[in-house]
Amino acid sequence: MLHDNARPHVAKPVKKYLEGVKWEILPNPPYSPDIAPSNFHLFHSRHGNIRSLVKVLNAKSRSGIDSFIVYLSAGNARGTTLTLDTDESYKLELTSKGKILEARITGRSYFGVRHGLETLSQLIWWDEAAGKQGALRVLTRASIEDKPAFSYRGLLVDTGRQFFPVEELKRVIDGMAATKLNTLHWHLTDSQSFPFDSAQFPEMARWGAYSGDHIYTPEDVKDLVDYARIRGVRIVVEIDSPAHAGAGWQWGTEHGFGELALCVDQQPWSSYCGEPNCGQLNPINEHSYRILEGLYRELLDLTEVRDLVHLGGDEVNLECWAQYGNITLAMQAQNMTDYHALWAEFETKMLQRLIRANHDKVPKAVILWSSPLTKRPYIMMYFDPKIHVIQSWGGSNWPETPDLLEDGFRVILSHVDAWYLDCGFGKWREVGEAACGEYRTWQTVYNHRPWKDYPPQQQPLVLGGEAAIWSEQTGQSSLGPRLWPRASAFAERLWSDLSTNSYSTDENVYTRLSVHVEVLNSRGIKTESMWPQWCSQNPGKCL
Repeated sequence: MLHDNARPHVAKPVKKYLEGVKWEILPNPPYSPDIAPSNFHLFHSRHGNIRSLVKVLNAKSRSGIDSFIVYLSAGNARGTTLTLDTDESYKLELTSKGKILEARITGRSYFGVRHGLETLSQLIWWDEAAGKQGALRVLTRASIEDKPAFSYRGLLVDTGRQFFPVEELKRVIDGMAATKLNTLHWHLTDSQSFPFDSAQFPEMARWGAYSGDHIYTPEDVKDLVDYARIRGVRIVVEIDSPAHAGAGWQWGTEHGFGELALCVDQQPWSSYCGEPNCGQLNPINEHSYRILEGLYRELLDLTEVRDLVHLGGDEVNLECWAQYGNITLAMQAQNMTDYHALWAEFETKMLQRLIRANHDKVPKAVILWSSPLTKRPYIMMYFDPKIHVIQSWGGSNWPETPDLLEDGFRVILSHVDAWYLDCGFGKWREVGEAACGEYRTWQTVYNHRPWKDYPPQQQPLVLGGEAAIWSEQTGQSSLGPRLWPRASAFAERLWSDLSTNSYSTDENVYTRLSVHVEVLNSRGIKTESMWPQWCSQNPGKCL
């Protein structure tokens, strides 16, 4: 993912490509059927990072390169849809012939070739310490064969608690592209706000958005999806349910649909939810399911991601439902005595509705957060390992993940004690638990390799991992620095999965991340600093 090439302490990516150097990006061979013409424009969209890497120089300070030609070959790939089965591997060959530098990037998919272009862009830098005016540095010979260790490399951004403008989300995607993360898990809504301005159900945002300016239109979603796809990122949108659903669901009674959500803003909130504002969908109101089906149909059409769907499903407060007499009567009519069974019935109905919204096709992976319902004995009673994937967010020492693997379920790891990037900023309220522990340093993020302790036969069930940035205390100005470079360390872990835990003595990891911080900064992405800049310029003297 990241590369420690050629004296990185003098590397400084800068803003414009060398004037006068001929830059071409060609299929291999030109106009090859290997790359579908309808998809070839995507590569032209991508190579802007390379074009913008270095300063404009005058003729006297140019390097010995007159032409830089990149050849691309994507095998027989004709689509630009990323799936769990997509081959993201690539091979990059750099050779020089006189004053012509050639790069040949081959892959078996658009995404593999895109990753190769990303790597190439990070092998070009500006060395201001060379000569009187500095010099462009480009490797003239290299051979790289690269592929990810895991197919799911995700990052969750929460726009339900804080609103982030589309441009800010694009900067997150830019960072993901630079680190080869491939899945933006967009936690679009929560009980505090519903910022999606649905074309089918405009009442949701009207009742649930923080303001008329704090909304995402269908056009915004499509714009983000297209922006992300070109950069090798798919967007998986989550509308959490049945819990985490308050704001935006209050309009049912006024429109003759009854109560769509229960316990909305009920006090004392600590009795009915994990944090204010409370809200939980009404499990016996068919209109709640109908609206969710319509919302998912709309979002699936916008994102075009149909093999991976996230239904949420965590932190259901059974006391909320238990206080409603009509729910108790409905349970008695079905001889149902356990509220976990009611919760499971909700998930079963939602799966059926999701299939209808997905053109009557069962997604390859229906993702649910880990919860009491995904623990024994309930999980084998209510869920199907061929359909359901569990995003395990409990502590890394909990039996949750090993039990899921033993029961044959695929998992996405998001262990709270390692990969929750919003923790460590203190309490934001005085009642209840309002913090998630200490700050997760990049070393903690990087060293988390729980799969090494799983039985070999279970390791293929680990699809990958996801770092999360919940937004109770994360705003627009702090989003970037709280993500990077910790999310870069996370990305290297899931792409390369180097078998080292000795971060305190591994200089190469520090060096790679330090260089990568400069890459991100040069692309307008805000980051935290790793150490004094002197350490970047004097490798080996700070550890």
